[in-house]
Amino acid sequence: MSVINRLVVCVVVLLTLSACSNSEVTLPEPKFQALVNSQFQAPRLVAVDLPANIRSQLYLDTPSIHFDRNGDRVSFTLKGRFDVDLAGALLTEPAPITLTGTARLIFSTAEQAVVLDDITISSADLDLGLDAIQPLLGGGLASLIGSRLDPFYLISVPEDSAIGRVMVEGPVSMVIMDGELTLRPKKDNAQNS
Repeated sequence: MSVINRLVVCVVVLLTLSACSNSEVTLPEPKFQALVNSQFQAPRLVAVDLPANIRSQLYLDTPSIHFDRNGDRVSFTLKGRFDVDLAGALLTEPAPITLTGTARLIFSTAEQAVVLDDITISSADLDLGLDAIQPLLGGGLASLIGSRLDPFYLISVPEDSAIGRVMVEGPVSMVIMDGELTLRPKKDNAQNS
């Protein structure tokens, strides 16, 4: 085979390999958490309507994300402050709140963002210090908050980051296995993940 033929074959192989992108990003939990810490805009204000026309606000700090499950779900802890008002009158000072739960981790290529979806709040630790209000909240506080958070915009992903470069290629697939997240372009680009 002549030198020119070999060169043409090499160029064709390189072009074929570049067209079949095998880009993939693997992040252990601490590196993903560092990305969340640097990109999450805190405090995040979330309005929550309670029974009896009571209005409340959540002021959420940066969440802690835990890769303690295999698949596409994560555990999370959200800390922040919670206040309650009735007809515009503040009934409580902002009280500390800690929310724990699970959610699906979604990489939205359309928004170039990471989102928590299908959120389940397992506990909402809160003490407002008002015995009269506490029964109105009852055990339903976790589900009320969960419904207001779902879906929860976590972070924007810069296009020039390792995750962003995979996301700009189109829909992605993601899996968490043994404490590491692996993100790669979807083989079937018909559906966004």
